[in-house]
Amino acid sequence: MKSVAYKIIILWCAALSGLLALSTYSESEALASHTQQLQSYYLQQQAEVHRVLRRASFSDINGRRDAMGELSLLSGVVALELRHNGEVMESIGSLREDDFLMLALVPINSAELAELTIHIALTELPSESSFSYFFLLLLAILIGAIAATLYILVPLFHLEEKAESILTGDFDPEHFSPSDEHPLTSELAINLLLNEHHFSRQQQTELSNRLRRHSFVDSLTGLGNREYFDAELEVHLTAEDNVTGAVGIFSFEPLMDCFHDDRAMFNDLIVQVGQRFLELSNEEDLYWVARRGDTDFAWLTLENSPDKVSRQCYKLIKDLARSVFDATEFQHHFVDVGVAFFKSGDAAYEVLASADMALRNAQLEGENKVNVFKPDYLTKDMIKGGVRWRSFLQNKLDRREVILYFQPQINSLNDDFNSFEVLSRIEDNSKIIPASVFLPMASRCGLASEFDRLIVDTALKSLTFGSQLSSAELSINLFSDSVRNEKFIHWLVQRLSSLPELSERLYFEVSEFAIMNADQTFAWALEQVAELGARWCVESVGSPNADLSYLRRYPIDRLKIGHSIVRQIDQHEEKQLFVQTLITAANHAGVMVWAEGVESQDEWETLANLGVTGGQGFWFGEPQDKLLLDDSVEVDMD
Repeated sequence: MKSVAYKIIILWCAALSGLLALSTYSESEALASHTQQLQSYYLQQQAEVHRVLRRASFSDINGRRDAMGELSLLSGVVALELRHNGEVMESIGSLREDDFLMLALVPINSAELAELTIHIALTELPSESSFSYFFLLLLAILIGAIAATLYILVPLFHLEEKAESILTGDFDPEHFSPSDEHPLTSELAINLLLNEHHFSRQQQTELSNRLRRHSFVDSLTGLGNREYFDAELEVHLTAEDNVTGAVGIFSFEPLMDCFHDDRAMFNDLIVQVGQRFLELSNEEDLYWVARRGDTDFAWLTLENSPDKVSRQCYKLIKDLARSVFDATEFQHHFVDVGVAFFKSGDAAYEVLASADMALRNAQLEGENKVNVFKPDYLTKDMIKGGVRWRSFLQNKLDRREVILYFQPQINSLNDDFNSFEVLSRIEDNSKIIPASVFLPMASRCGLASEFDRLIVDTALKSLTFGSQLSSAELSINLFSDSVRNEKFIHWLVQRLSSLPELSERLYFEVSEFAIMNADQTFAWALEQVAELGARWCVESVGSPNADLSYLRRYPIDRLKIGHSIVRQIDQHEEKQLFVQTLITAANHAGVMVWAEGVESQDEWETLANLGVTGGQGFWFGEPQDKLLLDDSVEVDMD
């Protein structure tokens, strides 16, 4: 519509130019005609003057006066002056230099001549300002015509704005109201369409959230259910990185008496317990919690020592005794806890069986006891305490000893591999520690922002000085503490501002848990970075307590479905249905959906058929410390 308005304005300007050209031509023709008339008039006046002079006599005073009187009666003659030797002999009227003056020599005696000046008035020429007035009139007409045209086209501009909102997915409710008192029929139709699309998008988002809750969320507590917990455990057990962790089973079996006698009280107690577990997962990094059965809760934690896990279990029991069970009949015995440690590569059923065995031992030990099963391979050297972690991480920061790995990401729309996720690693006695382990530990020690700054700076230098990376895109994970750190964001904005050509090739990734708990500072950081052309990606999508409302609130360009959803998705219809509704809701918001942790052809084919835009995982390629852009180019990033 704007192009149509521009064309109309151009036509009006062309019409004005034509009128100006026509008026200029007419003006020049009129001026030429008037000039010709003046010349004819002056010739006629000169002839009349010469006729009078031929019969007039200037030899005596009476003759001179009679001759000048007769000349003054001629048409157009307004003044006369007769001079001899510089002295005025006779005059009628006053001469003006700006009119036409005719000079003649007349004899005043037989030997002398006098100079006769005759002032003939000019007829009026066309006014010099008439053309300017005409031009201003045409200009005013043009401005008025353009203003009238724009006024007429205003409803169409509103119509186009609403049509663009459909194409971009920006369904602003303000677009739904008519633009004036007499809207176009087409505008009413688009308003109806916008309302329907807005309602449809809300339905899709709600459907995706409901499927998420139905498939992976316990309906009573809002925590993850058995399927969610087992999927998370499987992800860590099959991780290529050497990860250690623990599974804790909390059995509230004593509450079963209440389950049969007072179901409402049982539900209330379970909800309170679930709330305390949820608070624990929000307070602690590397914790996943779920309700696995009627009276069974579970947690999963990484990189914690047996002593620390045991202390946390007893702390949780103490908190529950004080806040939930203090005034109940179960205050002395309400829970038994079994904990089993594991490492990557262990079988899930063996880990859960060990945790169950530890639980049975705790039940034999007495009331509210914790029993920890620790495998023989779990030595003190494998798990650091808080003080050792801080000293170790600070040393790595001081030495800038962070290793960057690059994992290829494929765009299924064009089979493009020119995109990579930056994965950071640190080395400890020849053991490679992944970012999923050491960054949360860095956060506990208050060092997460320093590590993120080092990782981002190193990645930007790789793009800047890597001549073969002229078109590669990089995805860089940021810890939530860094996004909330204004000092870090100011540094990042300054860094990106100095490298504007790189900003559009960067994705910064934050977890779905972080985006769901975003505060005003977090939202400000997202906007600041997005204004520079960098884009945001939400990773690990599939958290049981999340919903997709953040797609409308924040500048998100990409979602990444988490490992727990992707794992064996070809064998789980409920996961496929969740992904399908997620993609529909995201597409309505103009957001692409990718998948991470793809490890088999069946998983990828299922995801691609569901409409996933891209993916990454060991099926496409393992993380490399060298970027392989094609068969002939190898870029060393060390």
